Amino acid sequence: MSKKGLVLVESPTKARLLASFLGKNYECIASLGHIRDLPAKLSEVPKDLNRKKMKVLGVLFEDGQIKPIYLLLKNKAKVLSKIKEKLNESEKLLIATDEDREGESIGWHILDVLRPSVKVERLAFHEISKKAVLEALKSPREIDLNLVRAQESRRLLDRFFGYLISPVLWKKINKGLSAGRVQSVALRLLVEREEERMSFRSATYFDLEGSFTVGRYKFSGVSVAVGGKEVAQAKDFDPKTGSLCNEGVILLDEKTAYTLRNELLNQAAVVESVETKQITLKSPAPFVTSSLQQECSSKLNFSPKYTMSLAQKLYENGFITYMRTDSTNLSQEAVSQIRELISEHFGPSYVNPGVKVYKSPVKNAQEAHEAIRPTFEPFHPVEEVEKTLGKDAAKIYELILKKTLACQMKDAIIERTTVILSVGRVLFRVKGRLIRYDGFLRAWPIYSEEQPLPDLAKGQKVQLLDVHVKSHTTQPPSRFSEGGLIRELEKRGIGRPSTWATIVDLVTRREYAMKMNGSLVPTFNSFVIVRLLRKYFPLLIDYDFTAKMEEDLDKIARGSLDYQVFLKNFFFGDEHNQGFAKIVEDSVAKIDSKEVCTIPVCNLDGKDFFVRVGKGFMTLSDGEVTKTIEPSVVPDSLTEEKCRQILYGGQQNEHYQIKYGKYGRYVELNSSGTKKTLSLGWLKQDLSEELINLICSLPKVLGYSSALKANVVLNVGRYGPYISAGSLQKSLSLKMLTSITFEEAEKLLLDKFAKSRELGNLSSGEKVILEKVRWGYRLKAGSKSKLLKAKDCENLTLEEALKILGVENV
Repeated sequence: MSKKGLVLVESPTKARLLASFLGKNYECIASLGHIRDLPAKLSEVPKDLNRKKMKVLGVLFEDGQIKPIYLLLKNKAKVLSKIKEKLNESEKLLIATDEDREGESIGWHILDVLRPSVKVERLAFHEISKKAVLEALKSPREIDLNLVRAQESRRLLDRFFGYLISPVLWKKINKGLSAGRVQSVALRLLVEREEERMSFRSATYFDLEGSFTVGRYKFSGVSVAVGGKEVAQAKDFDPKTGSLCNEGVILLDEKTAYTLRNELLNQAAVVESVETKQITLKSPAPFVTSSLQQECSSKLNFSPKYTMSLAQKLYENGFITYMRTDSTNLSQEAVSQIRELISEHFGPSYVNPGVKVYKSPVKNAQEAHEAIRPTFEPFHPVEEVEKTLGKDAAKIYELILKKTLACQMKDAIIERTTVILSVGRVLFRVKGRLIRYDGFLRAWPIYSEEQPLPDLAKGQKVQLLDVHVKSHTTQPPSRFSEGGLIRELEKRGIGRPSTWATIVDLVTRREYAMKMNGSLVPTFNSFVIVRLLRKYFPLLIDYDFTAKMEEDLDKIARGSLDYQVFLKNFFFGDEHNQGFAKIVEDSVAKIDSKEVCTIPVCNLDGKDFFVRVGKGFMTLSDGEVTKTIEPSVVPDSLTEEKCRQILYGGQQNEHYQIKYGKYGRYVELNSSGTKKTLSLGWLKQDLSEELINLICSLPKVLGYSSALKANVVLNVGRYGPYISAGSLQKSLSLKMLTSITFEEAEKLLLDKFAKSRELGNLSSGEKVILEKVRWGYRLKAGSKSKLLKAKDCENLTLEEALKILGVENV
């Protein structure tokens, strides 16, 4: 019996698909990712190694070299044993891991551990299709050590940064904090944007909106000038401070705006000018990693991490090309297939005459790779993807398919018309937009028509229907969304396709930023970390310095920079720069913890208000009065008024007062000479008068349920709003608190009741209840409860239940 070729990949899904392509002469096996990594703690380091030569955990500095210590991951022993067993039965080993640096590194580690005596070949392909795999089989290559060293260098850089800086944060700020080479720069971006918002002061301005009609057309326009002088618009205000920065415009107040409005009513409008422009709208480039993450974030509300996990499944199942890429290139064969699909779906007239080529948005993009696109051997419809991987994966696939088609379609032609109308001494600007030729918009509809306008000529009279006064408030700079943060990192050349999703996920997972209305809001822990790094380690969070490191890693991958020289220059320094280790050593003693942990937030009546982050607590103070605040407080919400409320008393009247305690806000009720408190720690948003009055009115009986034989009661507790009927309770959302009816509340409780049963009563009157929960059943009697498996709950009696809970019924 002849021996087979052993093909090594990362995942079982990929292994199964490759096996179906390669046939009976090959066997495919999955390593399940990396098999080795650096040690996580000192006790894992082999005792026979000279630990004194480890300036950083897991990295030896000896013989003029920097040498990582790699250990076999505990959960990979069986996998490695299986690979060895299969290798003994094989004539050659083919490494078919992903074609990026990570995939190259996985293959190299396996070879370094196994030291196979059989022939080894590296298969590289950017899509898992039969044709691509068989082509790779015809032209194998060796493991690219430059790619391996680039991945290793990135891993060591991250360890240098994390293992030297993080302990400084633990000592000077708080335990559990961490610093990372790219993570810290991402935090700096978030914090600097929040600082801009904190210094921003909103301004209010007014303008007029006129409604006009000609024949069957109705349209509107905005005032742009009064008496020959321009009216202030959003562009005339400083985007960072919110103040008016153009002194040559009129700032309309409310009174002046209404005076103008009354002056204009019943006057005729006259066309002063008409300008029409045809604009060519260029078709978009196909997806790269960053643009896919951004698109899925904005259109599908998927996190970058979730997007990449689904894209990985799409790739491994052969639906798309490799999803970690910064190249917009498409192969000639792919372009031909794309053009055929365009012709089939939209008609030959939509195919662009020439092949469109796009420039990658990333410096040093790996141009040998392809953009993210569907595979065409064979072509897979969206319905097939949904059936295989579910709706969310199909949504991503559909975006990829549509944008891939759009990139080789004709450009769209947009006609924009601007009309200036005069009404008395006021000029109005009217804008309209028509799509003259939809082109790629058939596949990728990012533009729509706006306010179709009639044919107008200079001097023509137009009927004025009405004039409305519009109030506007200048808005602070927008926070970064997850996709927006990736876009900014990409623009600055920081990070790479394989790292962006991980960085954004880490920032939220470690609670350095909160997600709020689709945006990332940095916490005060982030402020303190950035404050320390900015003052004592400025080079380490310098945007250009971090981008330069990415370029150097790319040079290592291309073989134009020696990785040992790069690592040693970074750690020890060279004739131009001080080394990282020395920077950390010299700076630690200088760090003033109190100063770093004190963050100014505003100034009120000559007093500076500041937040202080301590070990396990956070306070707001004016230097005399200090109050504990919630760690989750939004930094730019600490306005002068909010600080006054927290320190000197919150909203109040004769019935209640909002106060701030150790666990956040609470309502103190003062009714009939007795005091009662209701926790608001669960409530993250600002309190309206209506919401306060509702909370103060609780508990509230919604009605009597004959089915439950008890009153249905609406109330709030430590963990938020809830409804109850006897011992049965159900948590509610804030929205439900303000709108729930008796019928809705009764149904929710009945649904929960259907998933539970009463076993009986204690002598105290309390019920013994068996309730269905996510992980099985919960047995409850008074304050005692226990989680049970379903099989233990069949025919459970009251006596058995009391015995399980250890409750005596006397």
